[in-house]
This record gives sequence, C-alpha cells and structure tokens, in this order.
Amino acid sequence: MPRTACKRAVAHGDYPSGDADAPARERAELLAEKQQWIATPQTADNARRRCQAIRRINAALQPWLDDCRRLLAERLAETSRRLQAESILAWREYAFCLYTEPTLREFLSGLLHKTV
Repeated sequence: MPRTACKRAVAHGDYPSGDADAPARERAELLAEKQQWIATPQTADNARRRCQAIRRINAALQPWLDDCRRLLAERLAETSRRLQAESILAWREYAFCLYTEPTLREFLSGLLHKTV
C-alpha cells in the first residue's frame, strides 16, 4: 500500500482494503453499524450490548488495517533508528573513539547498509 493511502486512511478513518477478496460492501456495513452504535447514547440498559458490538466490529475490521499497521511499524522502526543515530552524532561530550566498540559497530554497520 502506498504511504499516501495509509496516511489518508489514518487521518480520515477510511481504511483501504488489505485483503483483495473481502467485499467493500461488508466493510462499509461494518463501519455504518459502528457509527450507529457510537451515535447511540450509552444507557444502563444498552451499555453492555453497545460495548460488545463496538468491540466485535473493531475485531472484524482488523484485517483491513494490517497494511497500515505494518507500514506504521516500519516507519516507527526507521524513525527510532534515525533518532538514535542523530543522538550519537549530535552528542559532543565525547569523541567517537571513546564510545564502546558495540555502540560504534552497530551505528557504523547501520550506515554501511544504507549507503550500499
């Protein structure tokens, strides 16, 4: 899934299908049912049914979120790596030769993989 599609999906709640075999109508019906339950005011009589229905719908919608979830996890990991590298590069307390070998090896091997 392209990054822009995932960004749009997350921003607008319009999640694109990650499963080509699943009908779009089923997804639309689930979203409409969820909106109906959300719009229904919670009372003592319907609280349990309302909660269970929203949880059931959320569970049924999960397959359509797999691609976005995977993409966001990849972006989070990449951002974490970049932040770690930036913190090492920006820290001026010690010269690079004073870092431990494992820290330097991990950092430099990460740079090596990006340039190759």
